[in-house]
Amino acid sequence: MSGFWYKMLIRPDEEAGLMSEFLDAFVAEGGPEGMALFCTGRYALRVEMYLSPEAAQKAPHLVSRYRARPDSPPPIIKAVLVCGQGDAVARLLWQRRDLN
Repeated sequence: MSGFWYKMLIRPDEEAGLMSEFLDAFVAEGGPEGMALFCTGRYALRVEMYLSPEAAQKAPHLVSRYRARPDSPPPIIKAVLVCGQGDAVARLLWQRRDLN
């Protein structure tokens, strides 16, 4: 599981549960810098969420429970930090992209 971002396409009624479970895991782990949950869009029938590689590693139960699949990092332009340290977008997304 290490090193992969995980994308979840969840139902809108699952969103609050995922955020609550993620926050519990985040706090239990001491709020590590690399552990983050992002949202890239809310639609009528689905919500696109991403677990950072460290989040997937530290909370593997979320990967299985929410049917997460390995994927590329979320698109920077759409990524909204749902839970994680405040500068997670800059640290986890901007620094790893070739902007040229």
